Parts: sequence; structure tokens; C-alpha cells
Amino acid sequence: MEHVISMAFFRVPEFRDQFLKIITEKGRHEEVHEWRSSEFPLLFDSSNDFKATSNNVAITHLFDWKTYCYDYASQEDQEKNQEIFQKILSLDDWKSRLQKRGVAFFLIIKNWANNVQKTLVSAKINWKDVPGYRMIIKGILLEMKWRDLIHYPDALIEATNSLLKNENLLNVFVTIVFRKTTPLNTPDTLICLELVTQWILTLEKLDK
Repeated sequence: MEHVISMAFFRVPEFRDQFLKIITEKGRHEEVHEWRSSEFPLLFDSSNDFKATSNNVAITHLFDWKTYCYDYASQEDQEKNQEIFQKILSLDDWKSRLQKRGVAFFLIIKNWANNVQKTLVSAKINWKDVPGYRMIIKGILLEMKWRDLIHYPDALIEATNSLLKNENLLNVFVTIVFRKTTPLNTPDTLICLELVTQWILTLEKLDK
């Protein structure tokens, strides 16, 4: 399911809009202070999230499935697909799961980051230009801040590893987990060090 949803994010604009709306309802007005010195502002507002310019043509093509796919389908097929899509959007189960930003959300984001990298096949992606990126990152960072280190699910850790395809996130990740530790809390300190080690090894594997 996570792989299908991550692909739908790219291929179905209406679903992407719904997805981003759902995952940003939780903590909409919260700030991530650890992000302040980073390259671009985080936001839970899609109004100015993506501007198609000559500098991000590859990203534009990645998301323009209407031009490269749907316009080739017959009118009858388009109408059938739209009917199926509207039925899916009317279901509440998947929405309530995403709103919680739990394991399902983390696995979707893991697949999402992998799909961006595989499709663009570029060592230098302007991640801030990827539609929804700022909102997705803010959601992940808030979950990292709110959860105790000992309660980080494996899926969250996997998502952070995949998101490190943007190596600039490392400093923010490290700052968050270090601020959650104290000298007298040995278990949290050990978990913190394990996470940092894992992230550094991930970057090494990615040749970052």
C-alpha cells in the first residue's frame, strides 16, 4: 500500500493535494526551531509550494502525468478512472491513518524519497522545488521532536535514512535528537548515538 500511495503522489494531482492537506492538519502552527538556519523555510501551506520554472524542468515532467499519460487515454477511460478515484477519496479509513502520521506515513515517505531519487537520477536535486517537500519534511521533523527516542518506530528511522538523499537534513536530525538527551539518561544517549552513527553510514553509502 505504501508504495502505491507514494506513486499516486506523483501521478494523481488531486490525490497529492488531498494527501498534503491530511498530513498537515496535525501541528499546523507548530514551529521547528532546529530548522531556522537552513536553506529555505518550512511551511504547512501549499499555495506557493511549487512554481514550474526552467530551473526545475525535470521535476515538472515528473509530476506532469496529465500531459504524458492521461491525455493519451480515451474519454471513456478517463471518466471511469475519475469515478474510481472519487470513490477512493470518499473513504475515511486511509485518511484517519495518515492524519496520525504513524508507521504508514513513515513508510510512504520512505518510498516517496526513493522514487524522487530514482526518477530524477541526479546527484544534485533541488529538493525545495519538489512539490510537497517542505510540508513532508516539517511533518517528519515534528514527529521526531514529539516522540521519545526510545519510541521511535523503525519506520520513522527508515524514512529519515531515505530523506538523507538531501544531505543537508543531517544537521537538523542530529540537533533534534541531541536536544532530547540528558547526561543522566543513558538509554536515550545510546539511542541518540546509534541514530547519528546510522545516518552518517547512510550518507557514506550514498557517497554524500
